[in-house]
Amino acid sequence: MSDTKNIDVTPTKRFFVDMFIRDIPLEQAILDLVDNCVDGAKSYSDGSLEGFEIEINFDANKFSIIDNCGGFNRETAREYAFRFGRPEGHKTGNNSIGQFGVGMKRALFKFGHSTRHSGIRR
Repeated sequence: MSDTKNIDVTPTKRFFVDMFIRDIPLEQAILDLVDNCVDGAKSYSDGSLEGFEIEINFDANKFSIIDNCGGFNRETAREYAFRFGRPEGHKTGNNSIGQFGVGMKRALFKFGHSTRHSGIRR
């Protein structure tokens, strides 16, 4: 007599997040976000990065990166920026750290994971 019930093999959300961020220290997560700022500045400049600024602030309760490097529009946010991986045919900028489209997402998960475990309230 065979058992006809399905076996649930789906990963838990916690497993996915833990595996996704396990090999990235906070310092690397910050570098990934700074790299995104630099890539944005490069896309708006003629080769010079003069006038672009990245400000990193932190204390025991807060971390922020503020820049004037261009950012992205709502369509990019909706269709690309928060997707996991790069869509087919998406071009990567020259000299960019990011190659796979996961740096910003991993950084955001890492910060959320770290603040949850350190007792800092979001």
